[in-house]
Amino acid sequence: MPFIWYGMRFGHWMKLLRAGRFRITLNRLPNIIGVTLLSPITSLFYRISEAVHGRRADATEVIPPIFVLGHWRSGTTHLHNLLSQDPAAAFPNTFECTFPNAFLLFQRPLALIVSLFLPSKRPVDDVPVGLDLPFEEEFALAKLGIGSPYQSYAFPREGTLGWEYLDFAGLSSEQRGTWERGLMWLMRRFQVAHPGKRLVIKSPAHTARVATLIKLFPGARFIHIARNPFEIYPSFLLQWKAGDTRFGLQNPPNDDRWLPEHTLATLPRMYAAYERDRRLIPPGHLCEITYEDLIADPKATLARAYKELNLGDFAPVKRALDAYLDRLGVYQRSPRPISVGERRAILDRWSFYFDRFGYSRLRRAESVKLAGAPVDEIRSARTDTREHVTIARI
Repeated sequence: MPFIWYGMRFGHWMKLLRAGRFRITLNRLPNIIGVTLLSPITSLFYRISEAVHGRRADATEVIPPIFVLGHWRSGTTHLHNLLSQDPAAAFPNTFECTFPNAFLLFQRPLALIVSLFLPSKRPVDDVPVGLDLPFEEEFALAKLGIGSPYQSYAFPREGTLGWEYLDFAGLSSEQRGTWERGLMWLMRRFQVAHPGKRLVIKSPAHTARVATLIKLFPGARFIHIARNPFEIYPSFLLQWKAGDTRFGLQNPPNDDRWLPEHTLATLPRMYAAYERDRRLIPPGHLCEITYEDLIADPKATLARAYKELNLGDFAPVKRALDAYLDRLGVYQRSPRPISVGERRAILDRWSFYFDRFGYSRLRRAESVKLAGAPVDEIRSARTDTREHVTIARI
């Protein structure tokens, strides 16, 4: 993937470097020099774009979006891509999230250049990548300098830089206000780029920000996706380590000293906020699904979500989904093995998630297995669990 820090304005780039106390490694110097040299040009592009489009964007009202919620690696990208097939919907694309400061004015000329460096698939899981495909706006937030957990990609040796912006714990009212204004600034410009259409937004971190999203976007809809925790944990570690290696200003990232524990601690923290705040969501504005159900029957699962959320006629969406799923094909997953110690930690630290989202049988089966139960007993307990999928469309 292209180095994600390209597209930052000079002041925001310097702010990020200061947050990491400039503790770079020399083997990342070419990338750092490249971003530093291009950031003043990005700042100029921002000023020109705002002079042309800023007043209109600031006056634009954002149609209540659909927010895709769920922990990282729980199927949020797949769900986002499926929802984005709706002809009446729109989404922030890869280019817009890569160049959030000036995409309204410079998309066509810059897109041609960026496309030369863009892979066809994500390195971590072979999900298709393209400038016009749905993308995660959390990367845009990180580039705008308003605070994001993705800042930790820059300085992986420093630990959890920026993770206070997951749930705003410990932030002052001024810091929260700055973040909220930054998100609204970005969302209004997304809306200008996609006039008259409801935006479908995906950021796993938003799972812990429901109260703020309801305040900023009354009428928003939320779709939460859950997944087998034994698949979330290794996949998250793989994704984050890949990001630390590819996007870090310190390489090798040396993140083993903090990342496994951070992974175990983040899910309970995220869902403490989600369980607290989801009660604020009006009836008919939240739908909860599982990855396993979505994989088994994507059209039926989305039809249920459309009905529960009153999103309108599903027939046009179904036709678009048929074409998309035919193009997508079949994907064989090869999950990273989990050690006995890791399985015990997941069962202990994430037990509420198993029970809350319908994986109780899996939790009991794995507990029996770790206690040394006979294989036949384990197999019987697993028979009707939903997470046991080996080949799936994603």
